[in-house]
Parts: sequence; C-alpha cells; structure tokens
Amino acid sequence: MSEHYDLLDSAITEVEQDAEQGEMREFTPEERAQYGLDKQAQRDELYATADETALEVAGSGDKFQKFLDLQSRINYTAQNTLLVFAQAPNATRLRDYEHWQSRGCPVTSGPGSGIAILEPGKNYARRDGQVATGFEVKHVFDVSQVDVRDMKPDPPMPQRTEQQLLTALMKSSNMPITRAGELPDGRVTTFDRETNSILIRSAPFPAMFRSLAQDVALAHLSTGEQANPQFSAYCAAYMLCKKYGIDTQEFDFSDTPAVLEGMSEQEIKGELSQIRDVFSDATKRMEAELPQPTQEERRGQRTGQRARTGNYHAGAR
Repeated sequence: MSEHYDLLDSAITEVEQDAEQGEMREFTPEERAQYGLDKQAQRDELYATADETALEVAGSGDKFQKFLDLQSRINYTAQNTLLVFAQAPNATRLRDYEHWQSRGCPVTSGPGSGIAILEPGKNYARRDGQVATGFEVKHVFDVSQVDVRDMKPDPPMPQRTEQQLLTALMKSSNMPITRAGELPDGRVTTFDRETNSILIRSAPFPAMFRSLAQDVALAHLSTGEQANPQFSAYCAAYMLCKKYGIDTQEFDFSDTPAVLEGMSEQEIKGELSQIRDVFSDATKRMEAELPQPTQEERRGQRTGQRARTGNYHAGAR
C-alpha cells in the first residue's frame, strides 16, 4: 500500500502525537516499526472490508437498496458507508466519542469499541515525489450505542410543504423547466439533452418529485462520461426521496446485480461514489432554496420538543 502512505513517516507521526497526549517516553526503533505495522494492518483490514462489502451490495438488490438507505441517512463517503454497512447497517446517527461526551451522552461500549472508518490524515510525500493523503482509523458511535437520556435536544427539523419541496428541486436543477401537456410513454418528466431543459406534466406530487429528481440527477451526470448514468440517476433520486420523506414504493432495485455485473471492487466503489456525489450536490442545492424556520419558530418548537422528550432514551430512536 506504498501508494497511499509511507509506513515509517506515518508510524513516527502517530507515535509522536500519542506521546504528546500521554506520558512522554522514548520508543525504540523496533517499537516504532511495530507500531506502524500494526496501524498499517488495521487500515489494510478496513480496505479489504470495504472491497468485500462493495461486492456484497452489488450482488443483491435488497442489500443495495439498504445500502442506499444508509447512505441517505449518514451521507459519508461511499467507502466509509460501506464500512458502516458492514458493521452497523441500521445506523442512523453517527458521531465520535468526544461529541457524544460533550452532549452529556455516555458511550455505553467504551471509546475504542465503536464503528471503524477511515479518516483523512496529513499529506505526505510519496517515494515517487508526489503528494498523497494518508488515512487513519477512526471510531464513531451510533446513537443506539449511547445513553441519550440526558441529551440536550437538537434544533427542530423544519416542516416543508409539498410545494416548497417541488419548487426547491426545480430551482436546484439550474436549467429551464417547462410545463408540458403529454409526454411519451406516460412519463411525468423528461430531460432534453439538445435544449438542456426538462419538461414536466401535471401529476400527483410524489410522482412529480420522483421523476423530476431522476431527471435533475441525469442532467447533472450528462456533463461527464459515466458508464451507467440512468442507473446512477435512479439511485440518486431514490435517496432524495428517502431524505425528504417521499414515497419510494415505486423504486425497484432487483436488477442491480445485472447492471453491476462484471465490475471490480474499485469500479463498484466508483459507481457508489458517483451516486453519493450527485445526491449530496442536489441536497445542498435544495437546502439552499428551502425556507428555514424563524427564530420564533425555533424557540416554540424547541420548547415543545423538550416537553415531549422528558423521558427520552435510546429505545425511542
């Protein structure tokens, strides 16, 4: 794995950082080398787990859909979402040990026994002279792994109307959207590559949101050379629907194994990264257009939330 990080430099850096935080003592060259090898082994194990999980989710429509559910909830990188999926597929809210402690929520399983992911570390010079980023093992904890009885309530989630959601999705497209009468094959929306615009006809809100989300994602993907733009757009639309509470019963991922057949672990992770990037970009654009609650609404909703969460505990999540 020399293409990722230099063992010796990584080992020395970690030893020095740990020494600064604990008792200072001299480490022998053998101890430094073993420390680096141990850390390397941890990283290699996580890389292998991510690869194995990528093949696993690509080979099952049901698992692939559950992976997208998780991705829409935590919005980690594709690789880290694969790691979380392998360890805690039902996770809903992940934070590190220090965060939960600062919120008054003791971690019930100890600081070193959480969900292992890979966090970008410092840049370093590779032996070929190029600059690369090293990755370090980090542990995070799901809300189900902490005692939340004394947790301070979060700011309330704003309530969005159907019109607000549809308007925000339209504005997030950054392209003309024109109302149409009828569209071919009973479609609700269609992306016109020649005019770089989207046509939409009237339909029930869930159908309009689902179809428009897919074509907005497809338009985003049309700027590059993607292997499966239709499939990626379909997945990104599903994730947007999950995030904003839109009915997803019309989505079907049973053909996923056929779509991803023959792909290597790296190619699958590339596809998952692409889907995640489109979803994340669309979410950011939508949130910028959606109205946020006023200070008065925040105060009123927070007061109501405190009253409702007086006996809040992990089982209620």
